[in-house]
Amino acid sequence: MTEIAVPEVPKHLRAPVPISDRRAETLRDLSILATEHLVAAQTANDKIKSIDAILTCAEARAAGGAC
Repeated sequence: MTEIAVPEVPKHLRAPVPISDRRAETLRDLSILATEHLVAAQTANDKIKSIDAILTCAEARAAGGAC
């Protein structure tokens, strides 16, 4: 019998990373907006890395290994 195992991925890793809706009217605003977007991209990449680690562990266990 086939058993499907679903790895547990925490809710915070499945939530989208908000992107700033700031309107850039000055160079200062543009700098802040660029920083906000960079932080959002870094946060999203960190989430992807965490999800990948969870799935890699689940795949290793499914193959009879350990993580």
